[in-house]
Amino acid sequence: MKGQKNFQNDLIGNCKNLADLINMAVGKYPDKTITYIDSSDIDVKTYSETFRDAKNLLGNLQSKGIKSGDIIVVALDKHSDTIPILWACMLGGIIPCPITIKISDNELWKKSVEHISNLFNSPTFIISKDATKWFDENNNLIFIEDLRSVKKNEPTLDITNFSNIGFLMLSSGSTGLPKAIELSHENILSSLEGKRFVTEINNKDITMNWIAFDHVAALTEIHLLSVFTGATQIQVSPMTIVSNPISFLELINEYRVSHTFTPNFLFRQILTQVENMISNNIKLSNMDFSCLKRIISGGEANSTQTGTQFLNLLSNYNLKRSVIWPAFGMTETCAGSIYSKNFEDELNSLEFGSLGFPVPGLDIRIANEKDIPVKIGETGQLQLHGRLIFKQYFNNVKATEDAFTKDGWFKTGDVGFIDPNSNSLRLVGRSKDSIIINGVNYHLHDLEDVLNNIDGIMPSYVVAFSTREKGSDTESLIIFYVPTSKNNMIENQLRINNSIRNTTIAYWGFRPSLILPIPLSLLNKTTLGKIQTSKLKSKYEAGDFSNLISEFKDREKAFIPNFIPPKNINESKIIKLFSMITGINPQEISMDSNFFSLGGTSLETLKLLFEINKLFKMERPLEIIDILKSPTPKKLIDLIFNNEQKEYNPIIPLQETGTNSPVFMIHPGVGEVLVFVNFANLFINDRPIYALRAKGFNNGEQYFQSLDELVNTYVTAIKQQQPKGPYFIAGYSYGGPVSLPIGKKLEEAGDEVYLFVLDAPPVIEHPRGKIDRVESALMLSFFLQFIDKDQLDNLGNYLRSDPKIDPIEYLYSLAPKNRLKELGQTLDSFRKWNDLAFHLSQIGTTYKPEHSVRNVRVFYANPIWGSKEEYLNSKLKLWNNYSNNDVKYIDIKGEHHTIFDNGYVNQFYETFKRELSLAKQLTKSN
Repeated sequence: MKGQKNFQNDLIGNCKNLADLINMAVGKYPDKTITYIDSSDIDVKTYSETFRDAKNLLGNLQSKGIKSGDIIVVALDKHSDTIPILWACMLGGIIPCPITIKISDNELWKKSVEHISNLFNSPTFIISKDATKWFDENNNLIFIEDLRSVKKNEPTLDITNFSNIGFLMLSSGSTGLPKAIELSHENILSSLEGKRFVTEINNKDITMNWIAFDHVAALTEIHLLSVFTGATQIQVSPMTIVSNPISFLELINEYRVSHTFTPNFLFRQILTQVENMISNNIKLSNMDFSCLKRIISGGEANSTQTGTQFLNLLSNYNLKRSVIWPAFGMTETCAGSIYSKNFEDELNSLEFGSLGFPVPGLDIRIANEKDIPVKIGETGQLQLHGRLIFKQYFNNVKATEDAFTKDGWFKTGDVGFIDPNSNSLRLVGRSKDSIIINGVNYHLHDLEDVLNNIDGIMPSYVVAFSTREKGSDTESLIIFYVPTSKNNMIENQLRINNSIRNTTIAYWGFRPSLILPIPLSLLNKTTLGKIQTSKLKSKYEAGDFSNLISEFKDREKAFIPNFIPPKNINESKIIKLFSMITGINPQEISMDSNFFSLGGTSLETLKLLFEINKLFKMERPLEIIDILKSPTPKKLIDLIFNNEQKEYNPIIPLQETGTNSPVFMIHPGVGEVLVFVNFANLFINDRPIYALRAKGFNNGEQYFQSLDELVNTYVTAIKQQQPKGPYFIAGYSYGGPVSLPIGKKLEEAGDEVYLFVLDAPPVIEHPRGKIDRVESALMLSFFLQFIDKDQLDNLGNYLRSDPKIDPIEYLYSLAPKNRLKELGQTLDSFRKWNDLAFHLSQIGTTYKPEHSVRNVRVFYANPIWGSKEEYLNSKLKLWNNYSNNDVKYIDIKGEHHTIFDNGYVNQFYETFKRELSLAKQLTKSN
């Protein structure tokens, strides 16, 4: 794919180098300003004032022996110091290499300085005096304070003898010691023209940068692009934004910024901060973002979920939904070189935004491992070619050779494809940032994006990497994270660990081999916010985290029951089944290990049931209820060899640990509670989750004869489990309207009750009218994933057309064989289940909601039929008639039947938990 326009032979605007660029900008836009903002000061300089400052600095640098072609390392904290020094270098042909002093790991910093010194042959470092302690006597140091205070020396401006190198930029070093990337004058000037052409930025724009200048985006994406186009600049210290992400919005509003840059992680941090503000009843101040044209967002994948939330959050403040521009760029490409204007259109269709099209002067291709281009739509390695692409790494022939194909294309290391529908570039991951499990390649940044939503993890401070343990024939997944300050207690960290494990299982289907909370000081980041994964991986594989792992396991033991090994062959069989299904070493599974505490999912519960019934030939095969009520090897052995029918009890303890008030989940219209298992797992060590299961599943058990009987039975069971309130009742689908009379009876007993209605109106009705046995069978088949939505819509008339057709038998025949095996369903069990579901629908047909309760929250997803807005307004908002207080309506992801599925359960958990916290606060205030 070629760029959008071919270049002329001459470089832009008659500029042959960066000195020309500075001279041109000052000549055309002398009064344009750069506003410097940090935590303690605001300073404004015009371009002409910056030019005079730069000339003075250049003269003083030359007086100290620095000449054209020399390399200097600029290690300054303040943008107001960095920019004039960079201008001085550009005017004098000096080659600057900007870096940031990072001392999270002192040994790492020392090695980095030593490496830079060796690479550049003892260069001069420009630093401030207060940074002296981070260097030693072997380093050549010049202080910025001295350059500003010494007597002015007239500079020599000899632009005819420049080195080809305009800047040296260090790679992030995430794969080892950093490489120095040579960016030539031609590279940079070509990239600026490409950026200007695509963004249409001009001298009426106001740009804002908050990235440190060791990252190429600060240099070319904002600063030099603004210089070239005559735009006004706002230069903000990184700490201003990092310490208070909401200030990103405040500064855009105050300075009427039209063009800025940020990686995706800042969107998430802003959302987190705003959510905290809302939970504390703090509102955003009056803001207006109509000025903002674009936020260039690169450095990491752009989550459409995060983007949607960000755009929705600011929709009431005149933010255009087109402002987010996902971009691809590397230091080697002078930052952004591929841009997408289509993010808005992809919010409801893609998980991550595509990257659009290359700038003028850049060609891209997708190639296979032999560097042969593949067809459009096929996945391969992203490779680039053009005038803005660097030519070599400084003093590193091997790295340069490895970086380019034989025919001169730059190998980015990213994996992607060209979308055949839009011709837009889409990336699917880094070729190295992935893990292969059972032959499937999983991209780690996908998981990190999901895990960042977990409550208790410091936003953007979670990292996943793969490792191959000694003797293992497969890779293992390791996850490190930094807990928030209020989650430093071991019980909180165990809860977070369980959430990470269960989320990973839900998202990918396998468990991490290690989840470890680590101190913030051990998780190094680049200026752009990238975690240096490879360095962490190398340290882990070298054993550097062994003590930390041992300490955590020692603290963890206090919360784990004493280990009970199996004592006979039958107990060992159950342990092996647990191990086979969960992937956990059998030596780590105790007879008291809870299957769900080990992360057992709803699907794995069905697998366990199937395997137990196959392994142990019992007169009465176990049922789902048995696994749910007896989830440890010890209890299952007792049940297998003492297999008696027990009296019906609707309460199913899906998760029993935690000190917060329990939640009681009321089943949907199919009567079963297995749908809640994945959701309940996320609450381990937080609060118990109990589910109420319909009567009639067990052999000889009679169905409920009326809805009143169902309600009274459930109220009695809830009171026996939890004698006093507050009660948190969550009804899903059919369980939504059922929760109303249950809540009313509990309130009449004098207890505080909070209803959490999960996507259901207050009346028991089917969206398509009356439910007969055919409709009941269709809905159950759809719920069990025997049929898809098209079949659900189209089969009804056929199944009713001939009384000889048995709808149960016919729908069972359509079910995929592997799905039947997973569910352990037979034709008889499916028929019995349908009878129960149909009976539940019939006892609900005469129900008419009466009375009201005090507190109702309604979560709503996309309906199976019709529009979300219509469903909300015409059906769900009927809850306003049955609540004494204002009903809160919460928009959630997914469809009615998928909110507990792998793709959405974690998001729903986070939303649900937040609402639980808000209800708890209300309870305290009352």
